[in-house]
Amino acid sequence: MAKQSISGRMTSMDLQTYYDQLFEESAPIIEQGIHLVDPLAGRQDTRFGLTLRIVPPSAVKEPIMLFLRDLQQRDSQQYYYPPSDIHFTLLSVLSCEENFRLDTVDVAAYVGLIDKVLKNERTFVMKVNGITASPACILLQGFPEHDMLNAIRQRLRLAFGQSSLKQSIDQRYTLHTAHSTVVRFRHPVSDGPDLLHVLRKHRGVNFGAFSVTEIELVYNDWYHRQVTILHRFQLLETINSDDGL
Repeated sequence: MAKQSISGRMTSMDLQTYYDQLFEESAPIIEQGIHLVDPLAGRQDTRFGLTLRIVPPSAVKEPIMLFLRDLQQRDSQQYYYPPSDIHFTLLSVLSCEENFRLDTVDVAAYVGLIDKVLKNERTFVMKVNGITASPACILLQGFPEHDMLNAIRQRLRLAFGQSSLKQSIDQRYTLHTAHSTVVRFRHPVSDGPDLLHVLRKHRGVNFGAFSVTEIELVYNDWYHRQVTILHRFQLLETINSDDGL
């Protein structure tokens, strides 16, 4: 695990170290075909929750889809996220669970609380540079400008912690990274060494960067195949910022 900054968050250097370590630990597992498979990937799902997410623009998704098509031509048995489902999770407010229904919570109360936190937040740049992998999936490496993502997460954690709203933030794990899962293993891979070779070629590929101008609150299933957008929160325009685009 990469060392975190004193604030408890990850700097860009820490993130790269984490992504690198995750990949190198997973590489021999991928090569040998010993995967954590999820046969439910891409199928009808009854697990639902509430998520705050960031959706990249088409200009960033296009090179990502080229990468995924290359993988899919080599092994069509895995689950490849379609462009409509690619996202970066800001925070899992209510983790997906069986048969969770939207009418059991007060959506307006969630929107109101989140709006109080986000109304003064400014836009920031997310760079999508390279890929990493775990024994269960392949992920894009995200690098948010000035660690803005985790700063916002911390403010949301504090706000929810002081409220009476139902939430399950950090119950599964504490989210510090800015990754986006784009492939799930639902079968052992057909050629582990070949897959690992392709992944290593894309370790440092620059997929682009984009300005995060809005954050979506969604009601979603586990894989974001079934999504209802509940609210879009607009971030304030950043003034005199070197956006790095």
